Amino acid sequence: MGRSIPFVFLKPSPSPYAPVLYAQRMLVERMPRRECVLFLEHIPTYTAGRRVRGDPDGLAERAKALGAEYYEIQRGGQVTFHGPGQLVGYPIINLKEQGISVRDYVRKLQHLLIAAIQNFDIKSHTGACNETGVWVEDRKVAAIGVHVSRYITSHGFALNCNPDLSWYNHIIPCGITDKSVTSLTVERQRSDPRAPPITTHDSLPHVIEAFSDTFNVNLVNGNDEHDELSSFLEQTMASQPK
Repeated sequence: MGRSIPFVFLKPSPSPYAPVLYAQRMLVERMPRRECVLFLEHIPTYTAGRRVRGDPDGLAERAKALGAEYYEIQRGGQVTFHGPGQLVGYPIINLKEQGISVRDYVRKLQHLLIAAIQNFDIKSHTGACNETGVWVEDRKVAAIGVHVSRYITSHGFALNCNPDLSWYNHIIPCGITDKSVTSLTVERQRSDPRAPPITTHDSLPHVIEAFSDTFNVNLVNGNDEHDELSSFLEQTMASQPK
């Protein structure tokens, strides 16, 4: 196992989007001082990546009417949804230290999610036509959208554990029109309708283990209130410009 990297499960949970976006920017700016991984759930939020120019479908107003937030951000990809019941991971790591390209990084994110999902006896795979993300047959269970600046990553992945999938009815997720969205809970209950939901907390240990194995690092819990990372995040999110 390689170097140790702290992870934090952010609170409050679910978290508003803007303070976490600001915290990512501040973490990237302080690199290479310290790498880390943020795990969290968001309040209902639609985000548009770099491939979306402006707001052609009026999603900002529609999101507001639905009780959701809307942000145009610098990750790759198009429009997606974040919300309760979805495990979001934002790795802030140095690809130069890893010795990998951006394409390799995305591929590693896909494979770690596939490995984590396997723990629930659900078979998943990468896109059959090179679509980004992780799929169960033709149903998308995890989205990936990253940003890399001077080798430092931000944004990341979102694994649908048990979200309200009706939020996706208001968008074309990731711009893909001919495929649907699913969750770990939906897939488990296809074979056993009485099976309990798979929560983000059920999934988190498996994602941590798969991340550690895939990137040859040791993810260590940084949620201690005396930990430097937790203190930095608390102060940074509280000071986010309005």
